[in-house]
Amino acid sequence: MPLFILGLAMVGQLGRHYKHCPWFTVGRLGGMLGEYGGVSDRQYGKMGCDANERAMKFLGDFMTESVEVLEKLANQQEPPVRRRELEKIRDAFEDPKSDKEALRGQLAGMVTAFEGRGDVGEWDLEILDRIDQCFEEHFTSEGTAESWVFMPDDDRNLGRYAKYCGEVDRILLTYSDAVPKYARDYFAFYSIWEVQGYAFPMPLGTSKVVSVLAQLLERYQPGVIEVSCLLMKLM
Repeated sequence: MPLFILGLAMVGQLGRHYKHCPWFTVGRLGGMLGEYGGVSDRQYGKMGCDANERAMKFLGDFMTESVEVLEKLANQQEPPVRRRELEKIRDAFEDPKSDKEALRGQLAGMVTAFEGRGDVGEWDLEILDRIDQCFEEHFTSEGTAESWVFMPDDDRNLGRYAKYCGEVDRILLTYSDAVPKYARDYFAFYSIWEVQGYAFPMPLGTSKVVSVLAQLLERYQPGVIEVSCLLMKLM
């Protein structure tokens, strides 16, 4: 199944959450599916398509990956490293003098465990909306992305991400009966963004995160740092 079609199929299970995206309309999706549905790879720069086409392919891939992450956070397998230790390792990664290879070695078991999947249907849509509000509170102003969002090595981005992670963990704790059993542990691992291969902290791909990415992709031509760093992750 082409990756983009797979993305639409997966998002369909969480449609009531992602419908909040201003760009997520039947007309837009129909056009994306009809024109780009045959695309099954992520070679954006080699396909001979224009900036808008690359943007739509990127959003489709990002939404696919976002739902996959929610599946991984719903994994029913007990993680080999638990939340408190993962948070210590996350803090250690922020120390420029820390031994990054040694820290990665401590996470080898988690890397394997994070390949497991759970049922995305276990996520209560109200919880996802609350997590979405955390992103909006810390990374946007009056519905528009802050200028430093998704910027690598920016102290404002790093500081807000730390607060965002704390708020998301609080939500997962407060509503523990309505979230997957090990969601806090797997989120703590996901939040160590250096291990996930991102060039900067990446919040969970909830509705408003997708909307912000759509804004950035419309605002900038491919190649600027906000877009190119994300493409580095997905290509």
